[in-house]
Amino acid sequence: MSRYVIHRAPEPVPLCGDATAAPWDSAQALSIDNYPWYAGGQKQPTEVRALYDADAIYLQFRCRDAHIHARTTDLNGPVCEDSCVEFFATADPSSGEGYFNLEINCCGTMLVGFGTGRYGRKRISPELASRIRITTSVTGETKEESEWFCADVVAQWADPFLRRYLPHIPGGI
Repeated sequence: MSRYVIHRAPEPVPLCGDATAAPWDSAQALSIDNYPWYAGGQKQPTEVRALYDADAIYLQFRCRDAHIHARTTDLNGPVCEDSCVEFFATADPSSGEGYFNLEINCCGTMLVGFGTGRYGRKRISPELASRIRITTSVTGETKEESEWFCADVVAQWADPFLRRYLPHIPGGI
């Protein structure tokens, strides 16, 4: 399992889709190299950057995908069946309390949950989900030939779902 340390942003973080813009350019890029459900075909390159500040956690995904596809538009729907990205995190792996997952398809529909395993996870409510801001390079349902898509995400620490399931740890995550 890979480990990635999320560092504090040195300045305000824009949701701009540009990995070369400050402060995204100071965030370590993590290239995805684990494909647990790989069955064949091209492994599409994806990288993620993450930052945090006193208010939020910020994620930026850049994905190459020759066949972008999205049908799911309902919160907590099966976004994993679309072109999507996933973020899994735990603030304290030794606690055994579970992990937080955020899955977003290429048009910005998300599934958010917390739990100890793949099934029976607690899902975020529509009210709390509305506090998570997402910008993507694709809008609405799609099936297109394209070279890439990007998604920028900001989830506020003040969100009760995050406060309960991914507590803020001063100095780093």
